Amino acid sequence: MRRDLREGCARVGIDSCSPNDLRRTCLSWLRASGVAPHLLAPLAGHADSRMVERVYGRLQPSELAALIADQLPTGAAATAVHLQRTGRENDGSSGQPGLADAGSQSEVAPRRTPI
Repeated sequence: MRRDLREGCARVGIDSCSPNDLRRTCLSWLRASGVAPHLLAPLAGHADSRMVERVYGRLQPSELAALIADQLPTGAAATAVHLQRTGRENDGSSGQPGLADAGSQSEVAPRRTPI
């Protein structure tokens, strides 16, 4: 199988890949499309979703923002746009994952103040 895959990659002019590369790609694409980890676990041959959540199901900030925006009620359009913008801003960012590098502090939820 590896030989055939290597020859197929060479034939179409792409870098060689392994069966595991295809597995990770498939699971990542399904997860980014919104398929729940508990549904991907049996597909991957795992007993539960922990491995999918830890390794295969990790989403890029922009993918996570899009999935969250899709789950919001229809009236939350402004929040959905903000989430998608936040996700794009954080792709490749060196800042804290999941937080926008907001231009003003009013765009970021305030931290709880200690009592």
